[in-house]
Amino acid sequence: MDLQILIVAFSEPSGDQRRDLTEAAWFGHVAKVEALLQLPMDPNPDAARDAGGSTPLLRASRNGHEQVARLLLEAGAEKDASDSDGCTALMHAASIGCEPVVQLLLEAGAEKDQCDSEGRTALIAAAAYGHVSVVRLLLDAGAEADTCDLSGNTALILAATRGCTPVVRLLVEAGAT
Repeated sequence: MDLQILIVAFSEPSGDQRRDLTEAAWFGHVAKVEALLQLPMDPNPDAARDAGGSTPLLRASRNGHEQVARLLLEAGAEKDASDSDGCTALMHAASIGCEPVVQLLLEAGAEKDQCDSEGRTALIAAAAYGHVSVVRLLLDAGAEADTCDLSGNTALILAATRGCTPVVRLLVEAGAT
């Protein structure tokens, strides 16, 4: 039996296709994302970024669309791409407390301690908004508990300031100071 390999290069998507992929990711339209990714289209084209620099994966993660994020990752989306503020998909998912997307991104190997333009990490974002289960997930994945943002705040300081006692407890148990 002869094995033949067919290499199909990504085609340059039309402006409509790029816009459609970005919008479908934003709104969580799984079938539309799946159909668009059936075209040999790069899920990371700079032209698919919105005005804030968000890729389709960033948009899906910002809105907690796990199935769309999974499809984009399987298609080769850059898991650590960042928007114009330096925020990654993991940071967006952590800030809204979307445990399934955070788990998916961690399993895909997303950088858990990457900082945005203000020095915030996914853990700082999750702690600041009191997302206990996401804080636990990030700590279990080995996220650095004592990273300071550019204002000198750590996840512990922000959680304590905002009265998020369960998050404070988790961080202290993890050795945060």
